[in-house]
Amino acid sequence: MTEKIIVMRGSFNPPTIAHRTLLLAVVDALRARAGLFVPSSDAYVRRKMRKQGRAGEVLTEDLRARMLYQMCRADQRLAVEECEFQDDGKGHTFDTMEKIQKHLLYPSGTRRHRRDQFLCTAR
Repeated sequence: MTEKIIVMRGSFNPPTIAHRTLLLAVVDALRARAGLFVPSSDAYVRRKMRKQGRAGEVLTEDLRARMLYQMCRADQRLAVEECEFQDDGKGHTFDTMEKIQKHLLYPSGTRRHRRDQFLCTAR
């Protein structure tokens, strides 16, 4: 069986129990090794909330990350990756997946994942 990591990208502004429940449900359903929250940068969240007329309702990257880390404490299969923080907010899915693959899963760069090992949810 292929080891799978489920990657859930999003604003998480704020993170909710529904986010955690959904990620765990997918991890369980696909018998994945882990679920990874990848919160969007402030630039992305600010632009998104401004378009919705809710510019004053943006939580900082730090606060969103701390809330996600707290949610992950109860289940060792869940983790947070902050690789999109400080970026331009344009949503670079391929770059994000490359960072996760190269730097988190196989830091030596000697092993590469097949396409079916990563599942990415829509924003």
